[in-house]
Amino acid sequence: MVACRAELTALVPDYLEQLPRDPMDGKTLRYHVLSNDSFTLYSVGVDGKDDGGKVTLRSDKKDYRRIWDGIDAVWPVPATDKEAAEAKKAAPSE
Repeated sequence: MVACRAELTALVPDYLEQLPRDPMDGKTLRYHVLSNDSFTLYSVGVDGKDDGGKVTLRSDKKDYRRIWDGIDAVWPVPATDKEAAEAKKAAPSE
């Protein structure tokens, strides 16, 4: 597995033209490297408050069906090398 970048800025311009913006406050999406060599990428969510990537269900929701149902909108963790290889094998041929 490739090591996580310490900052999103390390992806510009090789992987991204510009840093991704949070649609809720217009600032750069939040990104934190975790101790297990993975990361958290998130938006502040509909309340516009940065809760540090908290995935807890919002009080006005009954179940977690969409990314915006959490306190912060947290993107899924990246696939492991093994998961990516299995998905590639299972994908239909082009």
